[in-house]
Amino acid sequence: MFKKGFTLQELLITMAIIGVVAAITAPAIMNIVPDKNKSLYIKAYNTLTTLTDEILSDPALYWASGYNNAGEAEQTGLYSDLQPEIAPYNNDENCRGVNKFPAILSHHLNLASDVTVTGNNTRNGTVTFTTNDGILWEFNTEEINSNETIQGLAYKTTVTLDMDGADNGDNHIFDDDHTTPDQFILVIDNDGGITAGDALGLAYLQNPTNLHATVEDKELAEQIIEEAGSNDDPEKLAEAITEINKNKK
Repeated sequence: MFKKGFTLQELLITMAIIGVVAAITAPAIMNIVPDKNKSLYIKAYNTLTTLTDEILSDPALYWASGYNNAGEAEQTGLYSDLQPEIAPYNNDENCRGVNKFPAILSHHLNLASDVTVTGNNTRNGTVTFTTNDGILWEFNTEEINSNETIQGLAYKTTVTLDMDGADNGDNHIFDDDHTTPDQFILVIDNDGGITAGDALGLAYLQNPTNLHATVEDKELAEQIIEEAGSNDDPEKLAEAITEINKNKK
């Protein structure tokens, strides 16, 4: 008595059918499952934007320390060297100077680590912490214009978002050699304006409701870098996407 089985031809036909079905369904599956890094980036950007507006518009946290002879406020904006007088910020010595904003921001987030602060808190400073979603936030603030008066000072804060956290080995943003980056850059100015500081992040922000890292996102990032001639100059990147969008019309 012989057992009935599959012939080699039948197995090959079955495998071919499975291959065709997989090729058809794979793109659909990719459009269902969000990309982790893009989802985290959009979430972090929206969180930072919302909290920045709330913090800077709170008069208990940011106010003028006094007025000069022209009646102008001497200390205002993101880097106002004034410590808030309300809890829990009033007991946090980090909540002043160039570290003031990220220190206050850390009180509004669900943290998975302690807040680490370095720098002299007057001309430069670095604040780092990790949130519960695994993102390592690093705020580097530096003076970009030195005058005698506080009103004349200009600062810039570069925020590095490390999606894999602190212990993940090699870190990099998007470029020709790293098409699957784990870091993104955001830049904050004195008035709380936030801009993308890398090409892929800027590309993501052009289509923030689609949380899938599509081929189009990376193609746009490559186009931005080509147009800007650089991937480390936020102003040139912003000019590049403006020109690209203008040419699409």
